[in-house]
Amino acid sequence: SLGGRGRLLNQMKLVTPEISWHIKEPVYSVDFHRNGPNWRFATAGADNDVRMWNLTYNAEKVNISYMATLSRHAKAVNVVRFSPDGEFLASSGDDNAGSSPYRLCCSAVEA
Repeated sequence: SLGGRGRLLNQMKLVTPEISWHIKEPVYSVDFHRNGPNWRFATAGADNDVRMWNLTYNAEKVNISYMATLSRHAKAVNVVRFSPDGEFLASSGDDNAGSSPYRLCCSAVEA
């Protein structure tokens, strides 16, 4: 018997978003960073781009909004990571260009 936990599990809601980002090409990496009360996240994909997103949520709804596309790679981007303080974002891909750092400022991105 789950006792009280069974009632909690019956109250949980699950939403699975359909993702067709990166021009319907595969997404290879995702990294999240808390940005005040919300989250921002970056995705890296087979379309050679890094994309920035904003995620807000409440008890009823999750909202994901597009922020920017970062295009420095000539081939697929395999990994994307925020620095611990969220000030920088690094990406690396199949183009052997090494890590491409981006300095992030508020909702803007500096190349």
